[in-house]
Amino acid sequence: MISQIKIYSFYPTDLAEIRKPEIIEFSIRVTDQGASQLNYQWSVDGVPEPVNTNRFSFYSTKYARGDHIIKVIVTDGISSDSLTWNTVVTKVELSAFEAQSLPFEGIQLVWETANEVNNAGFNVLRSNSEAGPFEKVNPRLIPASPKGHYTFTDSTAAGGHTFYYKLEDQSISGYSNQSEAIRVKAEFPEEYKLLQNFPNPFNPETNIRFQLPEKSDTRISIYNIRGQLVRTLVNSKLAPGYYELSWNGKNNQNMQVASGVYYYRFQSNDYQAIKKMVLLK
Repeated sequence: MISQIKIYSFYPTDLAEIRKPEIIEFSIRVTDQGASQLNYQWSVDGVPEPVNTNRFSFYSTKYARGDHIIKVIVTDGISSDSLTWNTVVTKVELSAFEAQSLPFEGIQLVWETANEVNNAGFNVLRSNSEAGPFEKVNPRLIPASPKGHYTFTDSTAAGGHTFYYKLEDQSISGYSNQSEAIRVKAEFPEEYKLLQNFPNPFNPETNIRFQLPEKSDTRISIYNIRGQLVRTLVNSKLAPGYYELSWNGKNNQNMQVASGVYYYRFQSNDYQAIKKMVLLK
């Protein structure tokens, strides 16, 4: 009988997309009308693998993210048949992932990638516990960057709490993978402080920042150059933290005030501070 080899069954049957550290088994079934001894020659990206069976284990941790060609050639020395798969390793390879607490902003996350083939973007996941559950905090997918450098600020992280963050990368075809969690504490201010408004001079609106190291009865008031009260922005008990207010140049009667010099006064417990600002029209 003339030898004729034919691969008639194989797994997977289509493109294989896997995530690190997963392992995928490639397997085939063969018919050989000549009933000869078969030789299996497996390779990844053209590099031979030391496997001579009808099965091959692909360890994703051994390969970079991106496309890889898996090929098997079956021969009995007379005839042969072959099969090729296109396999994609989908895990983004992070080279850095850090977090820090920033005054008036929240928790800033910075990460860099070493490899990003086929990446659609990232989600930022947060939890109060290392064990989870983790919930997404970014409003929309953070798109992939050709430079592999990313920054995201979680402005909803409350001061005085410890948080755990993970990154979830999304491949273009819909697969996802999560990084290891990192830990960071959202710090409270160490002192009372009133900062200079910005912009200054301003028109029509300016921002005022202040910070509280503890829960305090707090009042922010605006006065004209004659010392008359123009507007009360805050008059309540506030939790410790960083705050930012805006003033639109209107008084307590919601009427627009004239151009000129104004003073804003910060009172909190025994602390007081006054700064000057200029409204120009």
